[in-house]
Amino acid sequence: TMNLFKKVLSMVLSGCMAFSAAAVTGIVSVAAETEEQSQTYETYAQDTVEGSAILHCFDWSFDNIRENMADIAAAGYTAVQTSPVQPPKDYNASWTDGATQWWKLYQPLDLSIADGTTYQSWLGTKAELKELCDEAEKYNIKVIVDIVANHLANNGTDGGTYSYLSSYVASNLQNSNYYHSENYSTSDDSRYTITQYHLGQPDLNTGNEYVQAKVLSLLKECVDCGVDGFRFDAAKHIELPSDPYCASDFWPSVINGVKSYTSNDLFFYGEILGSAGTDISNYTQYM
Repeated sequence: TMNLFKKVLSMVLSGCMAFSAAAVTGIVSVAAETEEQSQTYETYAQDTVEGSAILHCFDWSFDNIRENMADIAAAGYTAVQTSPVQPPKDYNASWTDGATQWWKLYQPLDLSIADGTTYQSWLGTKAELKELCDEAEKYNIKVIVDIVANHLANNGTDGGTYSYLSSYVASNLQNSNYYHSENYSTSDDSRYTITQYHLGQPDLNTGNEYVQAKVLSLLKECVDCGVDGFRFDAAKHIELPSDPYCASDFWPSVINGVKSYTSNDLFFYGEILGSAGTDISNYTQYM
């Protein structure tokens, strides 16, 4: 019995090795083929982000993604997604280990792209984001960016209202009317607590017209750089027009606002869950 098992195992391993060799040969063949096509990558490219093979470039700098664009295209990807483009808390140019700093990108200081002067980011500057989009266009690759619109950075204390706001947050967002409740305990059984309570960071009052206008301005700024789509962080924590006691028009205002800003076919998706106290279709009508 043991000898039979060894023979079967040997056959399986041999088959795996043969398959791997064939796969590698196929990749080399595809790379050569695309080179012959003058690197247009028409074999893979498509007109829209929907249905794309998306490479999630988590914590990659804009320049790093741009410099690897030819290999990304040759591998068959038709879209790339960046980490949040807004300025992170506690930026320090000497912190080069992105693996330990990634979470700070999810506590932004502003509702704008880090420009490299007023605010900086480990991902790069607004100009470098545009250079990335320009390079991606050469390979018919779409660019999706991560957007944090639910909250901004705290001051190092686990608090979610204006009193805990980082002093480095943009001055035009240092207004208590732009933030939600002090309460920390959220429940998936309650849309009110999911959307109005905080997650340890100052929770933006996304029903406020000024906050909505700032988020929309950020999306337009991204479109001007050449961005093709958006991923919304913590989307399930931003209220819907259909929510009881806490409804707002954040999603139609922001989504429809940026759609009307450009003739491009933009792609939207968000961090939503079917268990978040509302039917998932209430979100997917917008994204």
